[in-house]
Amino acid sequence: MFARNMTLKLQPNRLMRFIETYNATALPILKKQKGFRGEVAIVLPLGEGVVATSYWHSREDANSGYKEILAILASMIEDRPRIMESEVISSTLHNLTSMP
Repeated sequence: MFARNMTLKLQPNRLMRFIETYNATALPILKKQKGFRGEVAIVLPLGEGVVATSYWHSREDANSGYKEILAILASMIEDRPRIMESEVISSTLHNLTSMP
């Protein structure tokens, strides 16, 4: 399993719009991607940013769709997102580890 961790710095006063757009537009795109296993998004203190970690069957699968999502969110984020990619070696999340 593979994980992509993106830290997004939000423009001031964009948190609620970001959450609405993310849930209505970005998540449905992710869910349609081959190899998608799940997503966890966490709001940083004071709503200044979001850390989103997506889980994938493979690195190749993780590369699909994220550029489209960043284009959708571009008007709400500052700078380029900080991205970290890594192999998952262990998880207690059933929906991530039990999928073929």
